[in-house]
Amino acid sequence: MEHVLERAVRKTRKTATSLLDAREVRTAVAPVVARMGHWQKTLTLVRAKVSRGRGDQLELTGMCRAIAQEVASSRRVVYGAIPDRLRGHNRLLDVERSLAIVEATVTEVLHDLAQQ
Repeated sequence: MEHVLERAVRKTRKTATSLLDAREVRTAVAPVVARMGHWQKTLTLVRAKVSRGRGDQLELTGMCRAIAQEVASSRRVVYGAIPDRLRGHNRLLDVERSLAIVEATVTEVLHDLAQQ
């Protein structure tokens, strides 16, 4: 029984290949990750203006659509830069989830703008 427990706690080392894969994915998603904070900040400001009834509706709609286009473009660029063997990498999946959240926020804000 103790022998089985020892195997269960054995630590594994990352191979050189997995470290290179992680570096490749990080490099490919870096531009998107750098822009994501800006998109979220802009959407927060737009959402605040919408909730207060301030700001030009056409300008706010344009900002949301521009972010949606940048997100779609970023997704294409990332998937073009990453080989098929790395499509299931955790970092890539995290970035994809974050992009989906930004897209959902854009949709919500556009919906709120349409209600005004």
